[in-house]
Amino acid sequence: MIHVAIAARLIETYLKWTNSAIKTAVLEAEHVDAAARLLSVEFCQREPLCKLLGTTLADVEAYFVALVQHVSRQGLGVVALDADGVVRGVLSVEDHADPFVPPELTLHQDLLDIGTFLDQIPLPPDVPTQVRGRLYQCTLAATDRSFRNPKILPMMILALYRYG
Repeated sequence: MIHVAIAARLIETYLKWTNSAIKTAVLEAEHVDAAARLLSVEFCQREPLCKLLGTTLADVEAYFVALVQHVSRQGLGVVALDADGVVRGVLSVEDHADPFVPPELTLHQDLLDIGTFLDQIPLPPDVPTQVRGRLYQCTLAATDRSFRNPKILPMMILALYRYG
């Protein structure tokens, strides 16, 4: 694992050096609104099931605010910030033993339908589901397409080694 962490740090340093306008940080309470908005917009625009169901931003925004608040309380998410501190990317990560349970008021029928469909995909039988700090999952990631920087997502993924 040490070799992986060293390699990740070297790659992250290279990406930072070639993208000095972007920095990564742990997703904090101050990033919640912007990160939730970015996830909402990208989810509605990119998720095929949202397109099929005609899901709107208003249908999902409260859900993503609650999700990002949960992730920020766990200290497991990562954001990419531009030179002005604007959130240009977000990566939400959860402890599998402490999953996000959305408040019922945030669940639009389209989200329930999408969740029902995705919940039908089984986890492998050997996944340790109840041991806190043992298994993490990246639940969602989004980058600001208007910013047009393909290195943002790799930078956030590599930052997990530093922040996690």
